Amino acid sequence: MAKTKRSVLICPTNVLASCIDVKAAAAPITLAEMGVPASDITAGAITSSLDTASNEVQDNYAAAQAGVVTVNFATLATGAFDEDYEILIIDVTDGREAFPRRTFTAATPAALATAINNATLEAGDGKTYTASEVGNEVTINMPDNVIARIAASDGAVIATTTAPALSKGYTSAEAKEFLLNALAPQYGRTNRIKFPVIEPDVAAALNTADSTTTAWNLRVFTKVSEVRFDKNTGSSYQDVETFEILVPNSVTANFQDVA
Repeated sequence: MAKTKRSVLICPTNVLASCIDVKAAAAPITLAEMGVPASDITAGAITSSLDTASNEVQDNYAAAQAGVVTVNFATLATGAFDEDYEILIIDVTDGREAFPRRTFTAATPAALATAINNATLEAGDGKTYTASEVGNEVTINMPDNVIARIAASDGAVIATTTAPALSKGYTSAEAKEFLLNALAPQYGRTNRIKFPVIEPDVAAALNTADSTTTAWNLRVFTKVSEVRFDKNTGSSYQDVETFEILVPNSVTANFQDVA
């Protein structure tokens, strides 16, 4: 029967000997222990010509880029348009079948921008859109980490002036939550009443690793065992172990075993 194991560490530099665990205790590790192929290692470090080891995936921090869309009603405003102006905003960020959406209508483009400004698509979701109007053109600013689609009155011209980009990596708060969620099974987090949960102070561990960083990269190594045979089931299997290492965003060099 295959076994899976997950190890989570924090490393203040690119030197694996300086890694600590979630309790801020020393937890050095080596490239070989993480399953990095020998062909990817030169003098105890991931070969400099490689962006990543062949068994590694990186999630490097990058701030979100809020999208900006313009809706130009100039053609309608100068014609015989006698209906309300309309803009439909659809949040497609989560890729679900049912998307949050909201239709805004007003008698003029300026009033339409006012209706959209500081509005949300769903009450309490905290995703606030802002809008302004100049020359019958409404500019809509999306919230961070939102990908929205815009529809408008027939004849309006819609253009994306800034494409949205979702954030990558982790802020300090997100790194803390990542560590707690990763360690929940190990430390017995539960929703049962009267069962106190004692979790390590992961914020202190992050601070120990680097007290100044506000953004973290995640580097994940996957180690797969040789093929084994289970005589009880008559099938072959491989054990899989992952090593997930948070490093400050300032650390861009390839990992090495020791300084």
